[in-house]
Amino acid sequence: MNRLVFSAIAALSLACIAHAHPPNDFNAASNRAWTNARTGEVVDGSFMFARSGKVAIATATGDITTIALADLATADRNEAEQRIAAIRTINESIVDQAQPNPAAQPTDAAKPPQAAIFDAFAPFVKTRADERWLYVESDGLPHKPLESTMMVGITAWQQQVPLPQKYEGANAWQIPLKPELADKPISGKNALMRGAVALAANGIPIFNALNNRGVDSFSIGELDEFGGHCGRADDYHYHAAPLAIGAIVGKGKPIAYALDGFPIYGLFDPAAKPGDDLACPCGAHDKLDELNGHFCELPKGQGFGGGTRSYHYHASKSYPYINGGMKGKVTLNGEGNESEVTPQAHANPLRPALQALRGARITGFKQTGEKAWTLEYELAGKKCTIAYRVESEGKVSFEFTDADGKVTKETYTGRDQGGAGRPRGQGRGQGGGQGGGQGGGGQGGGGQGGRGGQQRDDRPPPPPTDDNPPRGDQPDAPRVAKTPNTPGMNLECASLDANGMLETRCTCDGDSLSPALKWSGLPAGTKSIAVTMHHIPPGAESEHVYIMLYAIPATATGIGEGARDIGTWGVNTVNRRREYAPPCSKGPGVKVYTATVYALSEAPKLDAGRDGATRAQLLKAIEKTTLGTASFDLRFERKGGGGDDQPPQQRGGPRGGQGGGGQGGQGGRGGVIKPATTDTIHGSIYADNWFAMYINGKLIAVDSIDFLPHNVVSLDILPEYPMTIAVIAKDNADPKTGCEYGRSIGDGGIVIKFADATVTDASWKAKCIFHGPIDRDTANPKVRSEPIPDNWFAVDYDDSKWENATEYTQERIDPKQPFFEHDFKDAKWIWSGDLNLDNTVLLRKKIEKPDAKRRWTSKPDLDTSFTPSSVTPTK
Repeated sequence: MNRLVFSAIAALSLACIAHAHPPNDFNAASNRAWTNARTGEVVDGSFMFARSGKVAIATATGDITTIALADLATADRNEAEQRIAAIRTINESIVDQAQPNPAAQPTDAAKPPQAAIFDAFAPFVKTRADERWLYVESDGLPHKPLESTMMVGITAWQQQVPLPQKYEGANAWQIPLKPELADKPISGKNALMRGAVALAANGIPIFNALNNRGVDSFSIGELDEFGGHCGRADDYHYHAAPLAIGAIVGKGKPIAYALDGFPIYGLFDPAAKPGDDLACPCGAHDKLDELNGHFCELPKGQGFGGGTRSYHYHASKSYPYINGGMKGKVTLNGEGNESEVTPQAHANPLRPALQALRGARITGFKQTGEKAWTLEYELAGKKCTIAYRVESEGKVSFEFTDADGKVTKETYTGRDQGGAGRPRGQGRGQGGGQGGGQGGGGQGGGGQGGRGGQQRDDRPPPPPTDDNPPRGDQPDAPRVAKTPNTPGMNLECASLDANGMLETRCTCDGDSLSPALKWSGLPAGTKSIAVTMHHIPPGAESEHVYIMLYAIPATATGIGEGARDIGTWGVNTVNRRREYAPPCSKGPGVKVYTATVYALSEAPKLDAGRDGATRAQLLKAIEKTTLGTASFDLRFERKGGGGDDQPPQQRGGPRGGQGGGGQGGQGGRGGVIKPATTDTIHGSIYADNWFAMYINGKLIAVDSIDFLPHNVVSLDILPEYPMTIAVIAKDNADPKTGCEYGRSIGDGGIVIKFADATVTDASWKAKCIFHGPIDRDTANPKVRSEPIPDNWFAVDYDDSKWENATEYTQERIDPKQPFFEHDFKDAKWIWSGDLNLDNTVLLRKKIEKPDAKRRWTSKPDLDTSFTPSSVTPTK
């Protein structure tokens, strides 16, 4: 092998290729062992360039050695050829830029100068502007003229893959055109760990160098060779500066803009001479501050207030790699580590977030079609692949090939945000006589022992539609969030019938016994075992959990049918108890429930609290201790109508209309019936931050935790129709300034769902009674407020002059884990017209059900008429 002088690289045209962490970093993503198959020698280093049939490898000592491409081991030769192809593409694009290009987009004289670096990536990146903002649209993926290879080199991987995003229209990125210095800069060490902090010139967002756990993403192998990886929404983004962009936008140009409006330039050395690659393009020589920036002098009119003084950031080889916080004024959503800059674009997840795949290393990634890609990774020394394709709007098909060549196919679709109708298949009949059947759908009448309404199974099946597939289809199968089996691990179920379906005795129609599960092939070092079983109903925003079992001894090889005395039970999401919840779904078609066993290097440390640990808590606790997993799909089809996972009906009568009335009681619409426990309906409310609810003029529920924005209040009510719901909802805002936590601007939002299909949506009425800070002026904040209207919660209050509520997306609200642990399917997030500045809002909705029966509660003997005229939370 030949030894070269390192400085000779500067003379090579290929030197324009730069990784997100330059070669001298020798990070885990780009450094690898290169084997000379002819001599047996192994060189640890980073690929630099190829010339005359040889590849140059830079070692940790700064030396460069060369190996003939033909002499490399097969895997290393393939890796080198991929690098050579990537370099060739970039060099060709640079040459093209140096030549006249009639196809290039003409400069838009009306655009601000900040748009220039983004326009270099047109038409894949688009820009527009108004007086305040530069708006940047993209799909969040790298395109020409810099088609960098994503994902390769990642060794800490959560099984997410890059998918196109819709950063466009109202969800475009926004860069302030006239940045201003903040009174108190924000450090990324204790803030800004959610969302982006900057936007690269190729339209890909840049996140804080610290991940959402406060850990340097680069240092733990989470990043590819360009400093990027995928988030939980399959959104590709950087956590380090993509230095290769500098070759595209041109020397001395910014490679990105921070979301406070200040530019980010390339690497900087205060000792560099003017014109050197590491010199500041603006002529500054001061060392970088703790945010990786410094002040500079610009031509008159380009600085603060039309002057010459300005500020900018630089990239660096070490933390923080990019801007280490915000020197400029920004508005934050949230506080502390959970804060993010707002406004900013948000990704739209198509599939559930997955957990880390311990031991995996991504070795290849390539585009195989216009919207198709293949990712390769190694696990336990064996090759696995994921091939995926965007089939249509909101639909992505996946093909997983494991180390043994077994192929699994899955399809994910956009999560249905639904309307306000009753969830598919859910119904409740009304009977008149005592002892009438329960369940099904139909209306029955009669006296004592009156027959229930027609049983739902007697009806012909509804015609198939996208929302109601024919019986036998598996509409929810693609929604199951699978964890690929670790090679050698296996999970089986012994509670299956002759058709391979879950035995009835393990469902709500039988004995409600937990299924028998048996596992094998646990990895060496397993010290503890956990088992879960979950299902995601069609269109649901959260999973349903039926088994949450942990702290199982490592010596166990399974759990018996109906077992209760093994390990520690966490809570299910059906009845919120520490026990097995049997499947009870009545929707059409076969349902798929995924059981998963986790081999752990230590027993999970969970803060179970009084109610017990959740599956979400378990998965977070075992992120770094999972040695292997294996999953098994249990299938179950229940005959009859109804919604997903309703409680089992009382046995005795046919599943028809629900019986009611006393002995000889009058049935039909005109009768007043005695209420039963089964007439109550369950409701859930998630408010940011606080609420009080009235139903038919009576105070029903108050958020007992003052201004905790992320708790869910659950309640059961006995509805009486027509039912008027009135809610006062408050965001946590200072009544004098409208700000929260000092001078931050917060946001509100509320979502409500009752089991009778009552949900929040734009049909509700809304009125803001406290707004501020006016014009978002946090320096000199002023507010606008008005008194609470008299009897605003009363049934006969006239709300016809109120505006309709405004619906907001889940991505805009960004709720926390408690939201996903409850069923809010079909419910919309609502508020008045300004989610950020409207701090106190009144909401009303009248629910009409003409066929509903009047109950004894219409004229109660118990006086419950006391109702305060207003409710004010304690401070």
